[in-house]
Amino acid sequence: MTTTVPAPLADAVRDESALRRFLYGLPGIDQVGLERRSAVLATRSIKKDAKLQAIDMAVSMIDLTTLEGADTPGKVRSLCVQAMRPDPDQPDVPPVAAICIYPDLVAAAVERLRGSGVKVAAVATAFPSGRTSLAVKLADVAVAVDAGADVIKTSTGKISPAATLPVVQVMLLAVRDWHRTTGEYRGVKPAGGIRTAKDAIRHLVAVNEVAGPAWLTPDLFRFGASSLLTDLLRQRRAQTEGHYASTRYIGSA
Repeated sequence: MTTTVPAPLADAVRDESALRRFLYGLPGIDQVGLERRSAVLATRSIKKDAKLQAIDMAVSMIDLTTLEGADTPGKVRSLCVQAMRPDPDQPDVPPVAAICIYPDLVAAAVERLRGSGVKVAAVATAFPSGRTSLAVKLADVAVAVDAGADVIKTSTGKISPAATLPVVQVMLLAVRDWHRTTGEYRGVKPAGGIRTAKDAIRHLVAVNEVAGPAWLTPDLFRFGASSLLTDLLRQRRAQTEGHYASTRYIGSA
C-alpha cells in the first residue's frame, strides 16, 4: 500500500524554506495544559502483577549507552554482555533494546551481539559535544537518514533537566499526528532525567494514553537512560523476591 503525503508536508520535506513556513504555521504549545496532564499521569497506579510486566517492558526499551572518551572495544563487549543478560541471577529478565556507542566501536558490538536480537545504535554529528564542522554534521545526518532513521529524541541527556514528561508528551503527540496524516510510524526516545522505575512507568502510561498502545514497543519507544536499568532491576527483584536487593548485587551501566 502506497501512502500519499499531503502536499504541505511533501513540499516541506523537499524544501527548507517550505519546511520553515510549515513549522511556523503550526499552533503553539499549551505548556500549562501539558504540565497539568503530566501531574495527572503521575498519580496513576497499577496493580502488582501489571507492575512486573511494566518493569520488563521498560527494560526491553532501554538503549544501554556508553559515550566516554576512554571507551574501548573491551568495554563495549562487556556492555553487550550486560545488554543481553541484564540480571545474571534472573534469566527471565528480557534483554535491553540496544546499546548506543560511538561509530568506530560498532563493529565490535555487532560481532558480540550477533544472533542476540539486541540492536546497535551509534551517535552522529560528533555527539555529545557537537564540536565539528557543519559539513561533517550534515554528512552524518544524511547517512543516518539514508540508513532509515525514524526516531525523534529529546536531548543529549548530558544537561539538566533533560527529558521531562511534558516534553515527551509533545513528541508523542507529534508522532501520533504524523501517523494519522501519513500512515507512517515514527519512534520517540526520551534521553536523560529518567532514573527510577516509577519515572519509567509514568512515561509508559503517557505513551499508552497520548500516542496509543501501538507505541508500547521497543521499535517505537526507547529510554536513553542507562542508569535507569539498575533501579528497574532492583524494583523487579522486590516484586519477585519480596525485598529490595542492594545495588552492589545488580549490574549497572
